[in-house]
Amino acid sequence: MKLESRGRRPAADGLFWAAVVGIVYAVGLIAYYIWFPSRGYFHSDCTDTLLWAQASYESGSLLNPDFHYACLLPFGGQLLMLPFIGLTGVSLVTNMIGMTLFLLLFAGSLILLGRAMEWQAGWICALTVLPLLIVSSSDKLREIFWGHIIYYSLGVFFLFLGLALVFFTLRALEGPAGVPEGGAAGRKGGWRLPLLLGGTGLWFLLCSLNGLQALTIFALPAIAGVAGERLLDVKNRISAAVNRRAGLLLGTVTAATLLGFLLGQWLGRDIPAGYAAAYSGFESPDAWITNLSRLLPHWMTLLGVSVEHGDPFMSADGIVNLLRLAFGLLLAVIPAVMLFFYRRFSRWVKILLLAHWAMTALILLAYVFGLLSAANWRLSPIVGTSAVLVVAFAQWIWQTAEYRRFSVLLLFPTVLFGLLSAAAIIRMPADYNLDTGVNAVADYLVEQDLTYGYGTFWNAQCVTVLSDSKAKVRSVNITGSGVTPYSYQGQDAWYEPQEGQETYFLLLTKAEYQSMEAGGNPLLAQASGRLTFQDYEIVLLDFCPFA
Repeated sequence: MKLESRGRRPAADGLFWAAVVGIVYAVGLIAYYIWFPSRGYFHSDCTDTLLWAQASYESGSLLNPDFHYACLLPFGGQLLMLPFIGLTGVSLVTNMIGMTLFLLLFAGSLILLGRAMEWQAGWICALTVLPLLIVSSSDKLREIFWGHIIYYSLGVFFLFLGLALVFFTLRALEGPAGVPEGGAAGRKGGWRLPLLLGGTGLWFLLCSLNGLQALTIFALPAIAGVAGERLLDVKNRISAAVNRRAGLLLGTVTAATLLGFLLGQWLGRDIPAGYAAAYSGFESPDAWITNLSRLLPHWMTLLGVSVEHGDPFMSADGIVNLLRLAFGLLLAVIPAVMLFFYRRFSRWVKILLLAHWAMTALILLAYVFGLLSAANWRLSPIVGTSAVLVVAFAQWIWQTAEYRRFSVLLLFPTVLFGLLSAAAIIRMPADYNLDTGVNAVADYLVEQDLTYGYGTFWNAQCVTVLSDSKAKVRSVNITGSGVTPYSYQGQDAWYEPQEGQETYFLLLTKAEYQSMEAGGNPLLAQASGRLTFQDYEIVLLDFCPFA
């Protein structure tokens, strides 16, 4: 036996280090995207997390009552960027630092989830690498997960780490080898249970500060997963010890969730969050069928499928799209197939599966009967949990020796899709799109020493960040006859005369300038000058237009 264990040790060590290399490579590849190619994809929607950090920094509180938020996330990604505002300012560097930290936390949550399920190193590697690459498989998914930190990506991270904590806590409640805590073995690690139970409750409380979105993507699915797994375990009486122990955990996290939600509502009282509120309501019944019909196209385009009528199947792009379509179907079908094998899974996979379906049901409820179907990225949390379930199903099949070949068949398209995602990032130039559009005009404004002005939303916040706040551009509505403040993701004070500011500007596209010109906008007649750069017209003013 000793000789056998010695012979196996090098193989186990080799697998461990191979797993480490795989994880480091995947994380490094996405970090490369964050620090280099993503600059060319950066736009005003990507600035929200950074602007929330700025709002907190300036107010000295979690939420700034003077800021017009898109949504309220007291326990959000801005906390990762907040410490760096004083060092690197409201800049792209600060945003990229925060996104890199989030990437590390996201990868860490997957590793911890694998550890909590007691998987071997190779499978933990697959559980980390493949979901990371799958949620990096399209421009929109890369934006949602690695461009900024909002409730979609944040909720998935909350869920993965939260379930890992739940699994560790349930195991501690049962004690070593299933022995209930309180026995001799349990007393030796008595400190571990209260620490885990308290930590898990605290995690649910903090995450629930973020309101309805956090409840939908994380807290309610996690609670439903644990409760559902116990409810479906008909072999044990309701009063069984295992149910009582799970009940202790459920009571703790449910109370923490309720307390966190109420505390979050109190923190956000009287602070509007227009974007999130606008999508938290019902759609009229005559639109429900239309909403449902969008589900398949949205799912596929979110995964990177891009086709037009008549595009050939057998072109290079056609083959890639066919592969994406096939994997998109696989990703949607596998969680449903797993329901038929439910009783044969480990307790942890059962909870994971039920949590996925609870979250999916809540999102689809709002998608079909509410207002979420307006955009495909509302389905992005389902992509994240589905990717994890594909790996979990493959891992379970691998443990069943006679079906091991089917595990390979399942992993092959998943790995292939991950390689497509990796190849797409590798092919991106490090300086992508830096010499055109908002990147170029940001540099031009700094060169011209233009430090404060106004533009429409898509040419405002992003230029501020891309210029490292050397050229601050505030968002406005521009029509042919007038220019009015648009304070979404901003503050009213930004539209007041700025101390020491002598020159202001309007950053306009050529179409916007022509519209103002055709409408006889008086600001054009009052301009002190005009500059032309690429597709932009920059109107100079020697006064604040909103004074």
